[in-house]
Parts: sequence; C-alpha cells; structure tokens
Amino acid sequence: MLNYGFVMDRYTLSCFAYSLCKAGKCRDALDLIEVEEFVPDTVFYNRMISGLCEASLFEEAMDILHTMRSSSCIPNVVTYRILLSGCLTKGQLGRCKRILSMMITEGCYPNREMFNSLVHAYCKSRDYSYAYKLFKKMIKCGCHPGYLVYNIFIGSICSNEEQPSSDILELAEKAYSEMLDSGVVLNKINVSNLARCLCGAGKFDQTFKIICEMMGKGFIPDDSTYSKVIGFLCDASKVEKAFLLFEEMKRNDILPSVYTYTILIDSFCKAGLIQQARKWFDEMLSEGCTPNVVTYTALIHAYLKARKVSDADELFEMMLLEGCKPNVVTYTALIDGHCKAGQIEKACQIYARMRGDIDSSDMDKYFKLDHNNCVGP
Repeated sequence: MLNYGFVMDRYTLSCFAYSLCKAGKCRDALDLIEVEEFVPDTVFYNRMISGLCEASLFEEAMDILHTMRSSSCIPNVVTYRILLSGCLTKGQLGRCKRILSMMITEGCYPNREMFNSLVHAYCKSRDYSYAYKLFKKMIKCGCHPGYLVYNIFIGSICSNEEQPSSDILELAEKAYSEMLDSGVVLNKINVSNLARCLCGAGKFDQTFKIICEMMGKGFIPDDSTYSKVIGFLCDASKVEKAFLLFEEMKRNDILPSVYTYTILIDSFCKAGLIQQARKWFDEMLSEGCTPNVVTYTALIHAYLKARKVSDADELFEMMLLEGCKPNVVTYTALIDGHCKAGQIEKACQIYARMRGDIDSSDMDKYFKLDHNNCVGP
C-alpha cells in the first residue's frame, strides 16, 4: 500500500495498530506510526492498549501509557477502564491496584459497575481487606456503594462453609453497619449467612440485633434462617434465647420445620427440661409436622436417662405405629436404659428385635451382648 503511494487514514491506521498489538507486535505498531508520520491521539493509544490487554501483554500496555504521557497525550477515564478491565479479566489483581491508584490520582474515576467488578474480583481471591478499602475509594470518587456491592462483599465472606476469621467477620460487620446507614438492605440469603457466622463466633446479641434491624426494613426471616440461628444458640447452651426466637418465629407466622422442632427438643432434653421438650413434641403432631427418627430418639433417650422407662416404651411404640424406623442409636438407648433399670429380659427382647432391623456391623459399633448382660455404648 505504501509502495503505491497510498496513505492510511486515521481509522485504518488505528485498526492496523490494534491488530498488530493484539498479535503481540507492539514495536511494529509504533514503527508504523513513525513511518506514517502520524501523531496519535488518546483514542488511538486506547486502541493499542486494548489490543495489548487482549494479548495479556500488560507490561507493553503500561509502556504505551507512559508513551502517551511523554507525548503530552493525556490518558482519560476510558484508557484506565480498558487497562482495569483487561487486568481483571486476566486476574492481574496486583496490577489493578496500581492502575486504580494512578487513575484516581489523575482524577479519572471508575464508575459503579467497575467498582462492583473490582470488589467481586478481590472477594473471589479472598483479599477482603482490600475489597473493603474499595468502599472508601468509591465514596471518595462520588460513587456510593449500593445494594449489589454490599451483598457481594458480605455474601462472599459469609457464604463459605468454613467460619470466617474474627478480623474478616469484623469487616463484614462494618460493611453491614455502613450499608444500614445508607438505607440498603441485605438479601434473604446473606442475612441468614451473616447471622450464622455471627452465631458461630458467639456473637448472639449481634445476631438478634441484625435480625430485628432487617425485620424493621421489611425483611421476615424464613424457617431456614430461624433454624440456623436456633441451632447455634442450642449448641452454645443458650436454650432460653433459642426459645424466645422460636416464639418470635411463630408470631411471624413462620411454620417451624421438623428440623427446627428437633433442634429444640434435643437441646431441651439435654438440658433436662423434658416436660418442655414433650410439649413441643405434642405441638409438632398437632401442627401436622411429622417427627423423624432423630426427634423420637432424643426424647426416648431423655426419658430413659431420667429413669422414666415406661414413657420411653410408650414413645417407642408410637414411633413404630407411625412407621418411623428406629436406628441403632434408638435401640442402643433403649437397651442401655432397660439394663440400667434392671429389666434385662426386656432389654434382650429389644436386642432381638434390633437384629432383624439393623445391620450387624452397625450394632458392633455401639454395644455388645455378653452372657445375657447388656452393656451400653
């Protein structure tokens, strides 16, 4: 083309330079500019940087940025967004920090979507400390955090199976507090997960506070949220608070599941509050909520421990009539309880029944029968 005396216009030259950069031929693109005696503008340089980022040539892209400055061609917000987007796409998070700092220093501010993407990327890499700092940068840039970014941040910390460390959980609490001040609310899943993590850290008062605050914003916890918090309270022997939350659950017309009832029944049985546990068991039945093997076993074991063998036998018969199959734990509790009550013959009858219901390898894990004497687990 050059040999025939044709000269490329600005658009054609920029397309050619972009293609060369995308192919990793940055030097050829710069040589082309010199041959054509062309003075690139910001748009032209942006195209080159875009091509280099697509080719993952970030050092070369930064070199073009410095070339822009040296030629008195000022990078604009588009320049930096191209660099940030390219680095984010390729996971160059360390470089993103430097670019963002340069960008803000020069008065070129990312938009809300770019900040959201940055927060998501740093949360994904578990750099929660820097992700939280981005909230401050957003405000400094006049871009106030909204519903999406708060839920991304808190959700990333609290949605994992493992309990977050105390300092990371504290960041989630700070973000939650700032979120509340700005009138933003968490979604249902993140309320549940944040409550679970706070309970896991023993912050029960804070858990109650968050649930109440969210209810004030129109959020009504579902059975899953209530059950998780009640479960943590029971595990921490906070049965009175668990009871209060259970009552609140019913006031909000949330029907407790078998899981919720079973957690309470088991915890109150372990605390020796068998009458209250039985009350909830009867309430389950009246509400049409069918007890499972864990529910029955918890109450049977509590009766036996309290030497109320006849009550345990009555409940066991009910269990069988309702078609709920006992497991090895149920049978073991009954055999052990009857042995301790001196009812060896009855214990052996239960053992004989169990042999037809339970795999022998499971039985060996829990007890043994030796010379007609029953030995508990």
